[in-house]
Amino acid sequence: MTLLKDASYKPFTTCLFVLLTQFSLTTTAATFLEIDTDEGEFLFQGKDVNVSDDDGDFALFYSAPNQLSGGFTWSTPAADKYNIQLTFFSGTDKKFQVGPYLNTKGPGWLQGQIEPALDVNLIGAGRGCSSNTGEFVVYEFEPTAKPPRYAINFTQYCVLGNQAQIRGILRINSNFPKQDSKPLAAISLPEPKAIEGKQYRVSGENSRAQQGEIIRYEWSQVSGPAVTFIDATQETALITLPKSLPLGGADILLQLTVTNTAGNSATAQTSIHVDSKSDPQSFFRSVTGTEFPTNDTNWQFYIGQNNLINAVGGSWGVMADISTSTSAPPEYRVSINPPENQNLQPGLYENARRFAGATAGLDFSANGFGCNASYGSFNVLSIQNEGDLLTQFHARFTHYCESLVATPTSGEIAFNVFDPNVPKINIAVPQTILEGDTVTLDASASVDNVGSITTYQWTGPNNIVIENSNKAIASFKAPALTGTAPLLAIFKLHVTDNEGYQAEKSVTLTISPKPKSSSASSSSAKSSTANTSGSNTSVSNSNGSSSGGGGAASLWYCLGLLMLVLLQASRRSLIRTGCARDI
Repeated sequence: MTLLKDASYKPFTTCLFVLLTQFSLTTTAATFLEIDTDEGEFLFQGKDVNVSDDDGDFALFYSAPNQLSGGFTWSTPAADKYNIQLTFFSGTDKKFQVGPYLNTKGPGWLQGQIEPALDVNLIGAGRGCSSNTGEFVVYEFEPTAKPPRYAINFTQYCVLGNQAQIRGILRINSNFPKQDSKPLAAISLPEPKAIEGKQYRVSGENSRAQQGEIIRYEWSQVSGPAVTFIDATQETALITLPKSLPLGGADILLQLTVTNTAGNSATAQTSIHVDSKSDPQSFFRSVTGTEFPTNDTNWQFYIGQNNLINAVGGSWGVMADISTSTSAPPEYRVSINPPENQNLQPGLYENARRFAGATAGLDFSANGFGCNASYGSFNVLSIQNEGDLLTQFHARFTHYCESLVATPTSGEIAFNVFDPNVPKINIAVPQTILEGDTVTLDASASVDNVGSITTYQWTGPNNIVIENSNKAIASFKAPALTGTAPLLAIFKLHVTDNEGYQAEKSVTLTISPKPKSSSASSSSAKSSTANTSGSNTSVSNSNGSSSGGGGAASLWYCLGLLMLVLLQASRRSLIRTGCARDI
């Protein structure tokens, strides 16, 4: 069995070689590829291809959790050698599994690809697709079986706008029928974002009967906070999302069951992340004028739920790339910069140009279409940076392409921006905290734009008891420290207002050890004096007064006194000796 060689794929592993050799040993399953093409189709030019491992060589080049690639090589009676390469990609962060993958584009190994992808290439004839779209359905996917089993049907349009199809059936060690008698259940999510308390649409319009027609749709919920279904037996259902979700939101798992006229049923499931209305949002909205040649003039994309916003920035400005996972995805880039030698900050910037100079910079492009000259203005509503890391940004802009004559494009871009109804927490704490101190945590200056804050909840380290933890003003006693190192203690406040909007904020406090008191220092010094000869001593003279001095002064005093005693002794034959005492 011959492996196909192509620089586009990773080398096959030893383990996979063993699996491939098992293909030829199986007698109960088949490995084949059937391709049926329309007239005018680019790759196979209307010809059909039927090849199996009996008359060609099959190789699985590379398999990953979200990608399956392989191909067939065979020769025709005319000694023409063909090499078909196939790539199926389930999407970024989406595990490859049984089910439909609709609205694909290729090639699937492109960096940053979000949506599923399909790529069929005919290498032997030197033909490939640059803008292919399509879909594929995985009926059987058992990579850990011995031997592994796969059953996939696919449809590809090689050139955008050309409706000529490639229809393929791929079986690897599989007995799965070429056409499934069961219907195909498929769930699509036309709504850009799911937010608590709002209504949200789910659609089964891409489901297929396979035989006959679909006669019944049944929507249900598998797990997660409860939703309320409206029209749960229709192709498109409306659901009311749950309220009072925690910050960060929650996931709900929905299921669609479809039944065809033959009485066969099939199910599909999809997970939807529902955001809390208090979570920060990232989105891009745009209404294009006459400058951009497109059929869709109103765009709104949210980060997450199959959309992506990459935003980078600093004091020099902000650049955002917006991608989406539709079948013909627009790609957007917005650049906003302050005038040279200035920092970008909130405010209105007028007379903006494509490149920042004496005036601000503004540039906008979509679907690969850009402008040689850009004019307009933008208003930065908020911006926050940590160094060159952009943590929050919100701006609206008006963009003219080439001249100020055409109808402009208006847009809004938000990155980690909170709903204006979310409370704003302000916490006041002491600047210096010592062990044993009673510390006040004061959030009474927190504000709510519309309603009022109704609940407060303070939390902190487990070894610290917070008094009035459910009040705006709380307190605690700083714990005693076991060493000389300070203690870092993190306290978090969670608030909720009368409309259910929430906010959280943390504050880190440094608890320092108490310095030794002055009285303790004095006692320590006296104790040291008593045990150290000649240091800080007091001497009483013959008149009973005391004189103090350092070690050298005391020494000279003793020597002088000794000489005096010796002189007196020689006169009286009486010797008295002493130092630092009365004579």
